[in-house]
Amino acid sequence: MLKLTTATARRDLADVIKKVRTTKQRVVITRYGLPLVAIVSIEDLARLDRGAALPPSKTVSRRNAPEKRR
Repeated sequence: MLKLTTATARRDLADVIKKVRTTKQRVVITRYGLPLVAIVSIEDLARLDRGAALPPSKTVSRRNAPEKRR
């Protein structure tokens, strides 16, 4: 599993997406050294959604997305 800081992930997002898509490797994004989110392949997400361990993911639209802090 690859770990990247938020700054590195932001800078290299296109490459990160390509790596996840082609290698199916999971990428954990960290902030201040703590895990924040993960980027997974769509197949991996489907497998996780079918499992009982995690609730299905929800799509967040711009209308109901949390407000961005400034």
